[in-house]
Parts: sequence; structure tokens; C-alpha cells
Amino acid sequence: MVLISCVTFLSFLQLSVSNQLIVEMPPTDTIEDESYVCRSIPFENIEKGYLESIQIDVDRSRVHHVATSVCEMPISKEIWECKETQGSNCVGSSAGFGGWDRYTNDKGVFEFPDDLSLELGSQTSMKYLVFQVHFSGKQINQTKPAATLTLNISDKPRKYNFQGYLMGSRGFIPSNSPKGYYSNIACEWKLPGVKAFRYRMHTHHAGYHVEAFLVRNGTWTLLGSGSPQAKAKNWFEIPGGNVNIRRGDILAARCLYINKEKTPIYFGMGDDNEMCLFGIEIGFHDKDKQHFAQELLCETESPTFQFKNFPGLLDYF
Repeated sequence: MVLISCVTFLSFLQLSVSNQLIVEMPPTDTIEDESYVCRSIPFENIEKGYLESIQIDVDRSRVHHVATSVCEMPISKEIWECKETQGSNCVGSSAGFGGWDRYTNDKGVFEFPDDLSLELGSQTSMKYLVFQVHFSGKQINQTKPAATLTLNISDKPRKYNFQGYLMGSRGFIPSNSPKGYYSNIACEWKLPGVKAFRYRMHTHHAGYHVEAFLVRNGTWTLLGSGSPQAKAKNWFEIPGGNVNIRRGDILAARCLYINKEKTPIYFGMGDDNEMCLFGIEIGFHDKDKQHFAQELLCETESPTFQFKNFPGLLDYF
């Protein structure tokens, strides 16, 4: 159990006339070398606004990464240790966005594309900001905030509302796979049409390539690909520009691993586990918001699931 001691707990929340919201993680002491600390803040002074960008400034000597999200109700209305609740810090509507870690190349600036924004505020379903700070070492006698977030919020909506679509694997990577093993993921899109703007990808040490496709009427359109070994955590533009996703399309992704060990590598949150993640930044129309209250997840079991077992993909892999 991590003991969290907030040296000071001032109100760091303010909304200026320029629609800028500034929040900080107060100086925080911990008793573990690897700690995850979360804070939730209500949008008390914003009834309805539209997030366009965020600037995340951190003390790089103390912080490994910062994750940002908005939600209807956080699991705690204060500061709490959240290593065990990663991905489950909200109840009801939620959307994860932005973030920072030491591998990003954008200097802590996250900007939505021109046609995309995130609705938030006390009169919306996204009533709280929740952010998580992963400390890379034990924090003792801290006197300065570890992270400062500056949100730029407009009073005018853009054409599309933001939500995330995440493709991931569960299960394991087989042992003795020195020539490579693909973990496959695929789901049919059964919701109203959306626009895909950008993508990002993630694996751990054994992952060497990630790629994803939109499949429609037998035609495979590349959504993105790259080497996670490059450690770049940015959002990347989809090759050829934004893509429309329609009801009945298939979204397919796969990650290439090399496992030379005599034991399997299991997917999970631990440092010794692996991940196969391909995230898509999607935009939906306001009239369809009831379908996109939470981040969408497409998850399949490895090694059981293979493209050849999925209707519509049989003839291609």
C-alpha cells in the first residue's frame, strides 16, 4: 500500500478569460520506488466547453509519464494511489486523451486536429478531469508540483467530438518463437459512422512491429504501422489522410513479437508482460453521442484468435 502525503493542497484550479484551465499535482511524498498517483478535479467553473489542446509540463527527474482523461464520475474526489486502478479510474462516461512520457517528441503539447474537440463541463457527461502521474522513484520531502497541466478550452464545438478506439490482445505469446509470432486482433464496426484522424501504438520489449487496417469489401486500407522499439509515443497521421469508418467495416491489427525464451510471455500490465495496442483517434457527430460515452475496445485472445478464423478475412491471411 502506498502512503501518499500531500505537503500542500492549495486550489490550483482557475479559469481565465482566455479559457485556460491550469491544474497541478501538489507536492507528493510516496514510500515506493514506482508509484502511480491520481487526482480528480471537477469542472466547477465550466458549464460546457470544448477542449482543443493541453500543455503538460513535468519535472523529468521525477516523472515517468502522465495520463489524462475526463469522466462523468471519478472513483475518488481527491488524490489517491492508483497503480491498481489504471484504466478504471472513472464511473460512467469517460474519454482518455493526450498524455506525456519521456519518449514523446511533442514537448508536452497535445492538440486535437482542426475538426476535432472534446466536450466537457459541469452540464455535460464529462464533469471531471482525472490525471495520473507515474513517479519513477520514491518521493521524499517534495516541495514543488511534479506536473502542471494547461488546458485550452473553447466555447464553440468543432465538427466532430473525440473518443478513443483501442485494439488490444489478451492471452499470451507462445514460447520458442525466434522467427516471429503475430498476435492478431479484429472486430466488425457495428456503430454509426465516424472519422479516424490519427493513430498510436504500443508494445513492450518483445514487440517489433505493429500495423492496422480497415477492411471493406475485401479491400485493405492501411491505418498505420511502425516499430514500437523506436519508443515514440506520439499520435501519427493516418497514411493518405483521415479515413471514414462505416458500419460493417472490419478493423484489423497485428503485432509482431520475437520470443526466444522457453516460456510464454503473457499480456498484462507488468514490466515482464507484453502489450499489443493500436489506438485510433475517432470523431463522431453530436447526434450519435449516446453510442460513444466510453472508449471503445476491440480485444481478442492470443494465440487462439487468428485472422483466418474471422469472417471477411479468411482469404487474406
